[in-house]
Amino acid sequence: MDVWKVIWSATVLPRVKLFAWRACLDALPTKVGLHRRVPAISALCGVCGVAEDSALHSLAFCPLAQGIWASSEIRQCVPRGCLSVAEWFAYCFKLMDDGEMCLFLTTCWAVWGARCKMSIEGEMSPPNQTAAYAAKTCAEAREAIDVVKTAGKSVGAVTSQVKWQAPSDGWLKINVDAGQAGGGLSGLGVVCRDMEGSILSCAAVQMRANWEAPIAEARAVLEGVVMAKSLGLQKVIIESDCQRVVQALQKQEKGSSSFNLIIDDIFSVIPSSLQVVVFC
Repeated sequence: MDVWKVIWSATVLPRVKLFAWRACLDALPTKVGLHRRVPAISALCGVCGVAEDSALHSLAFCPLAQGIWASSEIRQCVPRGCLSVAEWFAYCFKLMDDGEMCLFLTTCWAVWGARCKMSIEGEMSPPNQTAAYAAKTCAEAREAIDVVKTAGKSVGAVTSQVKWQAPSDGWLKINVDAGQAGGGLSGLGVVCRDMEGSILSCAAVQMRANWEAPIAEARAVLEGVVMAKSLGLQKVIIESDCQRVVQALQKQEKGSSSFNLIIDDIFSVIPSSLQVVVFC
């Protein structure tokens, strides 16, 4: 099963997709990851203090997570020998229909949000409250997306899902996105693909900031340019779904706002050897 395809096509909030993608890449800020960089820091879970704080432990095995799952309509299980979130997701996706899979992903996101709230604010939300919040968020997201699809039909618009368009020969495409990651955090995602659709590089960044959408999307484009520069690329198409950012870049908009300063940073990072086209 193509876990990535399932995640990106799921009828859930963009922030949930970004979270799930980062979880599968083992890119969540866990204590195990911190321990790899700073061995002096304990890798034990800060909630239960019993097991190592891996992404899989945080989302499935920790007592905090288990309490939320016990209150959820989704009865997830982790197969014997499973060692990563990606393996866990692949196993669960095979057993779930579309609605269950969307609730499963949204609940994982809510579990992580509850952990962040406890770690940062020292407050633990009741498990049934977190589970209910996940169910409500999932239902509202699916309803909103259905409304958009229905509206498209009423005006004769194309309602099929927008498919990724391959770049022309000699070019690479970098797709960027941004969203709220919960707990006062913003998440940025960047994926670089060739004309065959093969992923050449990807990155996920989480920052302690509650940015407005255009600022977060501009930061995602900046991350995309940094990636292109670090890979030594020469011809790159950067695709963002934020028209405000694309227009500002195409017009080389100037200003003193936080948004415009990021736009300036993007142009300052692009080397003369790199040809960049940005579109929505």
